[in-house]
Amino acid sequence: MFALVLTGMALAWRPAAAQERASEETLAEEQTPEAKSANPWYMTVVGGVYSGSQLLEIPARLDLRDSYTFGVSVSKQFAEWTRYMRFEGELQVLKHFGDQDHWEFTGSVNLRWVVFPWNRHVETTLALGEGLSWATEIPALEKADSTNTENAQLLNYILIEVTFAIPESPWSLVTRIHHRSGVFGLFGHSGSNILEAGIRYRF
Repeated sequence: MFALVLTGMALAWRPAAAQERASEETLAEEQTPEAKSANPWYMTVVGGVYSGSQLLEIPARLDLRDSYTFGVSVSKQFAEWTRYMRFEGELQVLKHFGDQDHWEFTGSVNLRWVVFPWNRHVETTLALGEGLSWATEIPALEKADSTNTENAQLLNYILIEVTFAIPESPWSLVTRIHHRSGVFGLFGHSGSNILEAGIRYRF
């Protein structure tokens, strides 16, 4: 009788243990180091190229120009919204060269989605940012664009970003669209896009 009880307990324990391990693996897959970080800092270095296309035309039409950027940004997570999303603030400085020669400063609040089903293999995040962009002079290519009117140094700023990293690594690859916009006349009727790629360090 005692042997039968032990056998039954062993059989009951195995499915429960297997289920617990499966739950732990699923949690580990979804809750990446990015998701579990508490208010981390980021430093990002990016390079970009000017695109003469409209934002909604990317990536079907790129219309790349002989105008480039090099920039550095610093950002920090300051809030969480469920385990899926993080809020962060970012400040960035960009140097434009080529067909444009000026400096640009941006500040934004970004909402980042940090949970993807494949994060156990490739840690991925998606961010959307909203803020302001100020150029030290009206950008030459924005002035030359016939679709733009009422050009201005200060415009709305939108960031669209995807990052990729080896799990548990503080380094990640960054791809983003840097968009200046007049917001349908709120700042003017002007805008531009820069396609950027770079590297980020989380600390």
